[in-house]
Amino acid sequence: MKKIISIVLSLILLVSLTAIFTPIASANPDVMLVIYVSVPDDWENPGFWAWGDEGNVFESWPGEEFEPLPDNPGWFYVHVPAWADEGIVNANDGSIQTGNIEIGYEDLWITVSGDGDDFEVTTDPQTQGDAPPFVSKYTVFARVPADWDEPHFWAWGSEGNAFEAWPGEPMTDAGDWYRVRVPTWANNVIVNANDGSVQTENIEDMPGEDMWIIVEERAGENARANVSFTNPDHAGAPLVMIRAHVPLAWGDDIRLWAWGSQGNLFDGWPGGALTQGAGRWWEIEVEGWADNYIVNAENGSIQTADMGGVETGVDVWFVIDSSGDYSIYYDEPIVLDTEDEPDPTPAPADPDPTPTPAPTPTPADNGDSNNLLWILLGVGAGVVIIVVIVIVVLKNKK
Repeated sequence: MKKIISIVLSLILLVSLTAIFTPIASANPDVMLVIYVSVPDDWENPGFWAWGDEGNVFESWPGEEFEPLPDNPGWFYVHVPAWADEGIVNANDGSIQTGNIEIGYEDLWITVSGDGDDFEVTTDPQTQGDAPPFVSKYTVFARVPADWDEPHFWAWGSEGNAFEAWPGEPMTDAGDWYRVRVPTWANNVIVNANDGSVQTENIEDMPGEDMWIIVEERAGENARANVSFTNPDHAGAPLVMIRAHVPLAWGDDIRLWAWGSQGNLFDGWPGGALTQGAGRWWEIEVEGWADNYIVNAENGSIQTADMGGVETGVDVWFVIDSSGDYSIYYDEPIVLDTEDEPDPTPAPADPDPTPTPAPTPTPADNGDSNNLLWILLGVGAGVVIIVVIVIVVLKNKK
């Protein structure tokens, strides 16, 4: 009987500790998980997009770029906070991706084979050794002269050199800009190219946050670097009017989420509030550089899919039916003012055939109540079991 009581008490302790510490760990912003991934050979520059109750983990799609895992050829890793609930592996600048992947409270190993729909997820280690510890980083974007081949990035700071040897880390071609990730402690930087034979002047005492560098060549001298902490391509962007015709059941809190290649248009999900205009059109005026949109309502709990490939710099009309399907127009369409299927004209523009992932809605913060519920359930279960044990022991003594 004593052995049985000991076993039962151990189980009670285990359940209680799990109930108490799992939600606490998941809510702690300092707790980081490691996501390991193996992808097909044609998946270039794999990245990870993740979200949870606190919003999106990373600022903009396609998220954080994976880094090669030392001593494990073909494997990559990235760190995410433990509050992240779901994620997506993507590659080729986000043009290919997996479906949603659930994230628990353990490190994950993800093996992607074939297209994005074919992947396996496990918490059983598939690699040797641990990933390097988490290091906070910022992103540097650079635009260089046409004759600068294979730009690299050199950085240093309070902890020494950020990279092993000159000319430093190769920068990734991101279309209009080259891009690289740098530890936040590395606050002195140089952009260089042509095997380090051309470079900028030293760019010193930077604040360790995202920056955009435009390099201007000077004859016989190091190149001048013009530094900005906001995307200069967005400065002075023309304002455009975005209008949406949504089902009546969506209510009167209609929001717009928008992003482009260099970030999000709004600070946080669910985005900017639309105001009601004429003819059941909801509208908002925004800078016209974004080319991906989501219309949502009820604090983001209902939403369209990603509406990608939208023309920039022009007014846009979105028509959304009761099933959430949408059409995109660049001239005002005629829409039946009913809940029937709309009959808009002219013909809609073709949406982007490769949508990027929609940010997961951010529900109201109920983390504290969830933690309390788990604790009460664990304690309640323990009390019930202890009472049963005491009754059994007293009966056996009679």
